[in-house]
Amino acid sequence: MNIENIKNLWSEEKVSQTPEISIEKQQQLRTPLEKIRANMEKEFWFSVFTLAVVAGLLFLCETSEQLFVFGGLYLILILITAYYFRKFYSLYKRINTQSFSTYHNLLNLRYELVLNTELYKSYYISSIPIAFCFYWAMSPTFLNGNIPHLMLVACCMVVFVIALYIIGKMWLKEMYGKYIVEISDLVTSMSDENDEFQFGRDSLNSEISFVWYTSSEAYFEKKFGKAGKIINGIFWVFIIGFSVGFIIGFAVAWWEG
Repeated sequence: MNIENIKNLWSEEKVSQTPEISIEKQQQLRTPLEKIRANMEKEFWFSVFTLAVVAGLLFLCETSEQLFVFGGLYLILILITAYYFRKFYSLYKRINTQSFSTYHNLLNLRYELVLNTELYKSYYISSIPIAFCFYWAMSPTFLNGNIPHLMLVACCMVVFVIALYIIGKMWLKEMYGKYIVEISDLVTSMSDENDEFQFGRDSLNSEISFVWYTSSEAYFEKKFGKAGKIINGIFWVFIIGFSVGFIIGFAVAWWEG
């Protein structure tokens, strides 16, 4: 067998490993991708709104020390948000412009989605200590210069982190997780070979049944349509935030009393 025949056989094998994707399959992929893209837009504007609300809290600072700490935390929050959203924007553009006509492109898409899921988690985790510091900076304890005992602060932080973890789990699953699972299943079904890719479903799907959350979501969707999901998320952020604030305030008052 000469060199040219070997090259031809290798080229044929390479083509067979990267089959063309039919228009119908591409359309099936586009549906969850467009939903992810739309949710990325919603989350961007929600983040802008949140940053504006947090900026308004600067006017509640009563001392120069509090203003300095709060302003420093706010600057750090803006830098972290800008860094991560710049990375998210690259995926946002790629979803709209990249061709998914070959299996190789779909594998790259699946990798990008999972990678951005991990980036999203790291962004969310990095914002947790900043949110706690914001809460602490605005508390009467900080204003009076009377810092609670270390064990009390640790207990309050544990409650705060657990609450934010639950919110983040539900948010990630609702906004992105279920669509990424759908895309991953479609990509896997397009190949006869097992690519041994293990998708972390457990990180995107919760085994816990959030009955109250899903019930309130159904209610808000019935009242407000598509905006019901966002309203439901804001509602539960307020409820959990208020509950955490009440627990922390009660614990601080009990400790100081």
